[in-house]
Formats: sequence, structure tokens, C-alpha cells
Amino acid sequence: MTALGVLVGGSSVLASGPTGDPSTIALFKSVASNTNLQPAIRIVQSGYMTVASRVGASKSFSYRWGYGQVPAGSVRATETITYVQLHGRVVWLTDVLAPNVPKCSGPSCAPPPRVA
Repeated sequence: MTALGVLVGGSSVLASGPTGDPSTIALFKSVASNTNLQPAIRIVQSGYMTVASRVGASKSFSYRWGYGQVPAGSVRATETITYVQLHGRVVWLTDVLAPNVPKCSGPSCAPPPRVA
């Protein structure tokens, strides 16, 4: 598929509209128009994620999302994006990332003994 490009700069560029392949632009406009008619949409996708966070003088949080083979340091995950629209504008959104961790089985998974 050809990429849809919009050049952002001065107001004259914005007034001229999108540039690129006309059939791709038409497809994008059609999908956007249909999407804007929906009161709510939920998107569920599977892939892998890597999360990094740091606490200190400079706090940070980041995550990477991808598909295909899971690289070292990443885990399989499911992402669920839900949003609600009112008059074609998003008014509520959640994005939940959940790791797909296999259930543990075997003697090493037994809960620790209770201390009396």
C-alpha cells in the first residue's frame, strides 16, 4: 500500500490538503469517515512488549510494541485499546497492555509454606 503523506508547514500547505496516491487518500478518507460514525471501538492485538521505567531525579517510562519473533527482554502480550466517540471526537480512551505469562506448573511453582 502506498503511504499517505501530508506536508505540514505553513497554512497554505494545510489548505491544499493531502498529497500522494489518490486511491490511497480515498481509502483513508473512507475508513476515517466510517470510523467516525461508530460510537465506540475496541481494538485487540497480540504481539510482544518491552517496558522500561526509571525512578529518580529524572523519571521515565517507555514501552515498545511489536509483532513476530519475541526479542530478548520482551514478553508476549495483548493490547486492548477502547475508545468512545461523541460527534466524531474521542472523549474517552483506555489502552491496556497485559503480558501473556504462561501459568506455572510443577513443584517449583508451589506456594511457599505458611509460617506459624
